[in-house]
Amino acid sequence: MRSIRRLRSAEAKDVFARRGIGVDQLATASPALLPLNEAAEADRAARVGQQFGAAVPGILGEYARRVAVSQELTVAAALSGDRTLVFEAMLADPIAGRLPFEQVESMTTELLTALAPWLPQFNRAR
Repeated sequence: MRSIRRLRSAEAKDVFARRGIGVDQLATASPALLPLNEAAEADRAARVGQQFGAAVPGILGEYARRVAVSQELTVAAALSGDRTLVFEAMLADPIAGRLPFEQVESMTTELLTALAPWLPQFNRAR
């Protein structure tokens, strides 16, 4: 996983360099997080446990895994301009992936067409 992050970081640096975006133009990370209300968090956890029991971690875990895969593919597509990766990200998405294959294909084309002004990396010849 670290090698993937390093690779993606290098790809992002190349994209920023090609577009003339310097480090001074990037937003700074805000390390000041809101304080956690321990009592409210314990109450929330107890209610979730009462309502859903032990089944939630497995179901939510699979959902979260599919969302993460979709997001990873989306980032890879954005960095590479690979339209196939956009389509794969759409298929991996837990909601869009439930649609018929042809509909996801059409939706992906419509998405890239509508967002073409903001996603120039996908405007290259196919």
